[in-house]
Amino acid sequence: MATEQMERDADELVVLLVGLAVGSLVLFLVVVLPLALTLGRRVQHAEQGRARLLRHVLLASDLERRRIAAVLHDGVVQDLAGMGYALPAVAAALPPEAEAPGVRGVLDRLTDLVCDDVSKLRQLLVDIHPPDLDGDGLASSVQELVANEATAGAIEAEVRVAADLGLTSDAARLAYRVVREGVRNVVKHAQAEHVSVDIGRSGGLVLVRVSDDGRGPVPGRDAEAEGHLGLRLLRDAVRDLGGRLDLASVAPVGTELSAAFPASLSTR
Repeated sequence: MATEQMERDADELVVLLVGLAVGSLVLFLVVVLPLALTLGRRVQHAEQGRARLLRHVLLASDLERRRIAAVLHDGVVQDLAGMGYALPAVAAALPPEAEAPGVRGVLDRLTDLVCDDVSKLRQLLVDIHPPDLDGDGLASSVQELVANEATAGAIEAEVRVAADLGLTSDAARLAYRVVREGVRNVVKHAQAEHVSVDIGRSGGLVLVRVSDDGRGPVPGRDAEAEGHLGLRLLRDAVRDLGGRLDLASVAPVGTELSAAFPASLSTR
């Protein structure tokens, strides 16, 4: 009898302890769950506010770039281009008696300098405010960009842009920026003979790859730590817009810069 009583007491104690444990957990959930929900809503609101702020910043930056591009194109570039046309006429109009030694040579050098500056400013305008990238504009703009950079770097280039990507204007601009940064890094740093650019789409993501057969990143060293500020800024921008940017060595030699981000990207 004593053993049976002890077993009953033990069972009652177990039931009591289980009840206390369950009750404590229920009470804990009653107290903590509202706090967790409130905290979750605050985090969500903070993320939404950060996303709105980022969209406003990018929109303001785009508008400012357009304004600067318009000022340069309608002012400085036009004035310098006019000087480039006028200087040869001035040189041709010099009378023989006024043609002191070296004058014509100075005018020729000034003409070359002005024409070179106009060319650089026009390239800067493309960097500040890329051409129309909607529809088929992205493919043609990327082709032109890569061709110009490859010619300047004396390397071969190959470009593949999938048809009917269906990108928003902001996604197309980001794809163009990734290609520009990747190809310029190849020309400046990779000592490559060939660069390949691919732009495609997988589901709701844009996939951009810039690969080369040159000197890859030094093992154990971050390319960003070697002074590639543009790459770091680009990686931050892609991440903030819901994407990812990676730089990796590929076998047997070379480097691949790859980016994936939403095709429906909008900063508006």
